[in-house]
Order: sequence, then structure tokens, then C-alpha cells
Amino acid sequence: MRYCLLDEGRMVDSELASLRNLAAALFRLDKSSGPEEYTQVLAALIEWLQEPELEELARSFLSWAQTDSLRERLGGISIPEVASLKELKSMLEQRVVPWPQQWKQKGFEESLEKARGVLLRELERRFAPLPDEARHKVETIDSIEELTELSIRVGAASSLTTLGLS
Repeated sequence: MRYCLLDEGRMVDSELASLRNLAAALFRLDKSSGPEEYTQVLAALIEWLQEPELEELARSFLSWAQTDSLRERLGGISIPEVASLKELKSMLEQRVVPWPQQWKQKGFEESLEKARGVLLRELERRFAPLPDEARHKVETIDSIEELTELSIRVGAASSLTTLGLS
């Protein structure tokens, strides 16, 4: 018995993207690095599978995407059941694509809070007790770079005035 081995891992993404091929689309979905890329492949599948005789194949892609591929990509997040690839694409564009930006913003805010906390601890260690005015100034800084610079300068500063915090 002869067989043909398709090593998905060895296929270059740009080659897969140029193919109008259902197996290539399946590989692209499986290898997609994020929801934007995933929705691009779904758009191609919607176009390719719009004929009525391909409806069963479209449902198979939808079932696979909803049960295995997509849940894995989204870290186990619950995905509502949809009736078509078109609905899945629309749901991803509306709900999921904005998530990375939200996660990025949340990560930035958490980093800012940590940097403020480090600076406040260092200031309290060096200049205790810390006046409310200085604490308020640090709590209103919204630049990681500025917080980092102040944290570096604290060790050599002779007073809160030299740091611009009083």
C-alpha cells in the first residue's frame, strides 16, 4: 500500500496561503497564530464553499473549528455555537479580534502599577515617611519610562526635591 505524507510543519505559510486548496486551508487554520489570521482563512473557506453541494463540507469545517481548533487557539475560552462559517467569522471579528488589544492594554496597566509600586517602596525606604504630595505624583505617572528613570535616580538622589517629587 502506498501513501503520501503531508508534513504540515514543513509547509511554509506563504505557500499555503497561495493555494486554493481545502487541505491547505485546514493546515492554515491549524497553524494560525491568531484570530486575525484565522478569520482570513475562514473568509477564503466561505468563498470556496458557498455552493449548495458543498454545504456538508462547510459544516464539517465549522464543526472542527468549533470543537477543536478554535478552542485551543483561544486558550479554552467558551465559544458560542454558530450555524455557519460566516457566523463564526463574524463572531470572531466582533468579539475575539479586539481581545489581544484589550489584553495588551491590561498588561500595560499591570506593568505600570508594578513599576509604581517598586518606585514607591524604594522612595519609602530612602525618604520615609513619604509625603502625600510625592505619593500622589508617583501614582499619576503613566509612563513606564518615566517610572523606570525615577527608580534608577532614587539611589543617588539627596532629596525628593532633586527627583521633582516635592
